Amino acid sequence: SDYVHVEANPAYERHAGIPDVVGQKVRTMVPAEADGWVALYRGVLETGQPIRFERTLVATGRELELAAFRIEPAMRRQVAVLFQDVTARKRAELAIRELNETLERRVALALAERKLLVDIVEGTDAFVQVADLEFRWLAINKAAADEFERVFGIRPKVGDCMLDLLAGRPEHRTPLEAAWRRALAGEVFTEIAAFGEPARDRRFYEMKFNLLRGPSGERIGAYQFVYDVTERLRS
Repeated sequence: SDYVHVEANPAYERHAGIPDVVGQKVRTMVPAEADGWVALYRGVLETGQPIRFERTLVATGRELELAAFRIEPAMRRQVAVLFQDVTARKRAELAIRELNETLERRVALALAERKLLVDIVEGTDAFVQVADLEFRWLAINKAAADEFERVFGIRPKVGDCMLDLLAGRPEHRTPLEAAWRRALAGEVFTEIAAFGEPARDRRFYEMKFNLLRGPSGERIGAYQFVYDVTERLRS
Protein backbone atom coordinates (compact mmCIF):
# COMPACT_ATOMS: atom_id res chain seq x y z
CA SER A 1 0.00 0.00 0.00
CA ASP A 2 3.00 2.31 -0.21
CA TYR A 3 2.68 1.65 -3.96
CA VAL A 4 5.87 -0.29 -4.48
CA HIS A 5 5.92 -2.64 -7.48
CA VAL A 6 6.13 -6.13 -5.97
CA GLU A 7 5.92 -8.10 -9.23
CA ALA A 8 5.80 -7.23 -12.93
CA ASN A 9 5.85 -9.43 -16.00
CA PRO A 10 8.10 -8.75 -19.02
CA ALA A 11 5.22 -7.14 -20.93
CA TYR A 12 5.15 -4.27 -18.40
CA GLU A 13 8.11 -2.52 -20.04
CA ARG A 14 6.74 -3.14 -23.53
CA HIS A 15 3.35 -1.60 -22.75
CA ALA A 16 4.30 1.15 -20.27
CA GLY A 17 7.71 2.04 -21.67
CA ILE A 18 9.35 1.86 -18.22
CA PRO A 19 11.97 -0.86 -17.47
CA ASP A 20 12.97 -2.52 -14.19
CA VAL A 21 9.96 -1.47 -12.12
CA VAL A 22 10.09 -4.14 -9.41
CA GLY A 23 11.02 -2.47 -6.12
CA GLN A 24 10.26 1.02 -7.41
CA LYS A 25 7.61 3.29 -5.91
CA VAL A 26 5.01 4.92 -8.12
CA ARG A 27 5.85 8.30 -6.60
CA THR A 28 9.52 7.85 -7.55
CA MET A 29 8.85 6.60 -11.07
CA VAL A 30 6.31 9.21 -12.16
CA PRO A 31 6.37 11.96 -9.50
CA ALA A 32 4.49 14.53 -11.57
CA GLU A 33 1.45 12.31 -12.05
CA ALA A 34 1.69 9.87 -9.15
CA ASP A 35 -1.15 11.43 -7.14
CA GLY A 36 -3.69 10.54 -9.83
CA TRP A 37 -2.58 6.92 -10.07
CA VAL A 38 -2.36 6.49 -6.31
CA ALA A 39 -5.86 7.90 -5.83
CA LEU A 40 -7.28 5.32 -8.25
CA TYR A 41 -5.53 2.39 -6.62
CA ARG A 42 -6.31 3.63 -3.11
CA GLY A 43 -10.01 3.46 -3.96
CA VAL A 44 -9.60 -0.17 -5.01
CA LEU A 45 -7.66 -0.98 -1.83
CA GLU A 46 -10.18 0.64 0.49
CA THR A 47 -13.41 -0.53 -1.15
CA GLY A 48 -12.47 -3.81 -2.78
CA GLN A 49 -14.33 -2.65 -5.90
CA PRO A 50 -12.47 -3.44 -9.14
CA ILE A 51 -12.19 -0.72 -11.78
CA ARG A 52 -11.65 -0.51 -15.54
CA PHE A 53 -10.46 2.70 -17.13
CA GLU A 54 -8.27 4.34 -19.76
CA ARG A 55 -5.56 6.84 -18.85
CA THR A 56 -2.53 8.51 -20.35
CA LEU A 57 0.82 7.68 -18.80
CA VAL A 58 2.29 11.13 -19.35
CA ALA A 59 5.84 10.09 -18.49
CA THR A 60 6.08 7.90 -21.59
CA GLY A 61 3.23 9.27 -23.70
CA ARG A 62 1.43 5.93 -23.72
CA GLU A 63 -2.36 5.56 -23.77
CA LEU A 64 -3.22 2.66 -21.46
CA GLU A 65 -6.32 0.53 -20.98
CA LEU A 66 -6.33 -0.77 -17.41
CA ALA A 67 -8.17 -2.99 -14.95
CA ALA A 68 -7.33 -3.06 -11.24
CA PHE A 69 -8.58 -5.27 -8.42
CA ARG A 70 -7.67 -5.91 -4.80
CA ILE A 71 -5.76 -9.08 -3.97
CA GLU A 72 -7.56 -10.84 -1.16
CA PRO A 73 -7.47 -11.06 1.76
CA ALA A 74 -7.65 -7.31 2.23
CA MET A 75 -4.93 -7.43 4.93
CA ARG A 76 -2.35 -8.07 2.20
CA ARG A 77 -2.84 -4.43 1.09
CA GLN A 78 -2.04 -5.24 -2.53
CA VAL A 79 -3.64 -4.27 -5.83
CA ALA A 80 -3.19 -6.14 -9.10
CA VAL A 81 -3.18 -4.09 -12.30
CA LEU A 82 -3.69 -5.52 -15.77
CA PHE A 83 -3.03 -3.14 -18.63
CA GLN A 84 -2.10 -2.81 -22.27
CA ASP A 85 -0.82 -0.07 -24.53
CA VAL A 86 -3.67 1.18 -26.74
CA THR A 87 -1.86 4.26 -28.09
CA ALA A 88 -2.17 3.17 -31.71
CA ARG A 89 -5.88 2.50 -31.33
CA LYS A 90 -6.52 5.84 -29.63
CA ARG A 91 -4.62 7.71 -32.33
CA ALA A 92 -6.60 5.90 -35.02
CA GLU A 93 -9.86 6.76 -33.26
CA LEU A 94 -8.83 10.41 -33.06
CA ALA A 95 -7.91 10.46 -36.74
CA ILE A 96 -11.27 8.91 -37.68
CA ARG A 97 -13.15 11.36 -35.44
CA GLU A 98 -11.34 14.32 -36.99
CA LEU A 99 -12.00 12.95 -40.47
CA ASN A 100 -15.71 12.51 -39.69
CA GLU A 101 -15.96 16.02 -38.25
CA THR A 102 -14.31 17.42 -41.36
CA LEU A 103 -16.60 15.35 -43.55
CA GLU A 104 -19.72 16.51 -41.68
CA ARG A 105 -18.71 20.16 -42.04
CA ARG A 106 -18.05 19.76 -45.75
CA VAL A 107 -21.30 17.91 -46.37
CA ALA A 108 -23.29 20.44 -44.32
CA LEU A 109 -21.89 23.32 -46.36
CA ALA A 110 -22.62 21.57 -49.64
CA LEU A 111 -26.19 20.74 -48.65
CA ALA A 112 -26.83 24.31 -47.54
CA GLU A 113 -25.93 25.37 -51.06
CA ARG A 114 -28.18 22.67 -52.53
CA LYS A 115 -25.18 20.70 -53.73
CA LEU A 116 -24.46 17.09 -52.84
CA LEU A 117 -20.84 16.03 -52.60
CA VAL A 118 -21.55 12.59 -54.00
CA ASP A 119 -17.96 11.43 -53.88
CA ILE A 120 -17.70 12.20 -50.15
CA VAL A 121 -21.15 10.96 -49.14
CA GLU A 122 -20.85 7.73 -51.07
CA GLY A 123 -17.28 7.14 -49.93
CA THR A 124 -17.91 7.25 -46.19
CA ASP A 125 -18.71 4.23 -44.04
CA ALA A 126 -21.45 6.21 -42.34
CA PHE A 127 -25.10 5.84 -43.32
CA VAL A 128 -26.03 9.32 -44.61
CA GLN A 129 -29.62 10.45 -45.10
CA VAL A 130 -31.15 13.85 -45.88
CA ALA A 131 -34.89 14.49 -45.60
CA ASP A 132 -37.19 17.47 -46.18
CA LEU A 133 -39.88 18.72 -43.82
CA GLU A 134 -42.34 16.15 -45.21
CA PHE A 135 -40.04 13.19 -44.37
CA ARG A 136 -39.12 12.73 -48.04
CA TRP A 137 -35.55 11.76 -48.87
CA LEU A 138 -33.57 14.49 -50.58
CA ALA A 139 -30.49 12.29 -50.58
CA ILE A 140 -29.45 8.90 -49.26
CA ASN A 141 -26.10 7.23 -49.83
CA LYS A 142 -25.74 3.61 -50.91
CA ALA A 143 -24.62 2.46 -47.46
CA ALA A 144 -27.78 3.89 -45.87
CA ALA A 145 -30.06 2.48 -48.59
CA ASP A 146 -28.47 -0.95 -48.25
CA GLU A 147 -28.88 -0.92 -44.46
CA PHE A 148 -32.49 0.29 -44.65
CA GLU A 149 -33.29 -2.51 -47.07
CA ARG A 150 -31.50 -5.07 -44.91
CA VAL A 151 -33.35 -4.01 -41.75
CA PHE A 152 -36.81 -3.28 -43.15
CA GLY A 153 -36.88 -5.25 -46.42
CA ILE A 154 -37.68 -2.14 -48.49
CA ARG A 155 -35.30 -0.30 -50.84
CA PRO A 156 -35.62 3.49 -50.34
CA LYS A 157 -34.87 6.09 -53.01
CA VAL A 158 -34.78 9.85 -53.31
CA GLY A 159 -38.33 11.24 -53.30
CA ASP A 160 -39.80 8.44 -51.18
CA CYS A 161 -41.46 9.30 -47.89
CA MET A 162 -39.94 7.22 -45.11
CA LEU A 163 -43.21 7.24 -43.17
CA ASP A 164 -45.13 5.86 -46.15
CA LEU A 165 -42.61 3.05 -46.64
CA LEU A 166 -43.13 1.95 -43.03
CA ALA A 167 -46.86 2.64 -42.86
CA GLY A 168 -47.68 -1.00 -42.13
CA ARG A 169 -44.99 -1.37 -39.48
CA PRO A 170 -45.80 0.96 -36.59
CA GLU A 171 -43.24 -0.69 -34.31
CA HIS A 172 -40.51 0.59 -36.65
CA ARG A 173 -42.18 3.76 -37.92
CA THR A 174 -42.94 5.27 -34.50
CA PRO A 175 -39.35 5.54 -33.14
CA LEU A 176 -37.99 6.55 -36.55
CA GLU A 177 -40.61 9.28 -36.94
CA ALA A 178 -40.01 10.55 -33.40
CA ALA A 179 -36.27 10.98 -33.99
CA TRP A 180 -36.67 12.69 -37.37
CA ARG A 181 -39.46 14.95 -36.10
CA ARG A 182 -37.10 16.33 -33.45
CA ALA A 183 -34.43 17.00 -36.08
CA LEU A 184 -36.88 18.59 -38.54
CA ALA A 185 -38.08 20.86 -35.74
CA GLY A 186 -34.53 22.21 -35.45
CA GLU A 187 -32.97 20.11 -32.70
CA VAL A 188 -29.34 19.04 -33.13
CA PHE A 189 -28.66 15.87 -31.19
CA THR A 190 -27.06 12.44 -31.03
CA GLU A 191 -28.76 9.33 -29.72
CA ILE A 192 -28.37 5.56 -29.82
CA ALA A 193 -31.36 3.42 -30.77
CA ALA A 194 -32.01 -0.17 -31.83
CA PHE A 195 -33.78 -1.13 -35.06
CA GLY A 196 -34.57 -4.46 -36.68
CA GLU A 197 -36.44 -7.60 -35.81
CA PRO A 198 -35.42 -8.95 -32.36
CA ALA A 199 -35.67 -12.53 -33.61
CA ARG A 200 -33.46 -11.78 -36.62
CA ASP A 201 -30.76 -9.17 -36.41
CA ARG A 202 -31.49 -6.23 -34.16
CA ARG A 203 -28.65 -3.71 -34.32
CA PHE A 204 -27.76 -0.56 -32.37
CA TYR A 205 -27.11 2.68 -34.22
CA GLU A 206 -25.59 5.99 -33.14
CA MET A 207 -27.55 8.68 -35.00
CA LYS A 208 -26.26 12.24 -35.34
CA PHE A 209 -28.93 14.68 -36.51
CA ASN A 210 -28.40 18.21 -37.81
CA LEU A 211 -30.73 20.85 -39.19
CA LEU A 212 -30.61 21.61 -42.92
CA ARG A 213 -31.10 25.25 -43.90
CA GLY A 214 -31.73 26.91 -47.22
CA PRO A 215 -29.70 29.76 -48.78
CA SER A 216 -31.59 32.36 -46.70
CA GLY A 217 -31.22 30.42 -43.47
CA GLU A 218 -34.73 28.99 -43.53
CA ARG A 219 -35.36 25.49 -42.18
CA ILE A 220 -35.79 23.10 -45.12
CA GLY A 221 -35.04 19.69 -43.63
CA ALA A 222 -32.51 17.68 -41.64
CA TYR A 223 -29.66 15.26 -42.24
CA GLN A 224 -28.07 12.49 -40.25
CA PHE A 225 -24.88 10.49 -40.00
CA VAL A 226 -25.49 7.00 -38.60
CA TYR A 227 -22.96 4.47 -37.34
CA ASP A 228 -23.55 0.84 -36.39
CA VAL A 229 -22.24 0.60 -32.80
CA THR A 230 -23.56 -2.87 -31.96
CA GLU A 231 -20.17 -4.48 -31.51
CA ARG A 232 -18.85 -1.54 -29.50
CA LEU A 233 -21.75 -1.81 -27.05
CA ARG A 234 -21.28 -5.56 -26.71
CA SER A 235 -17.57 -5.32 -25.88
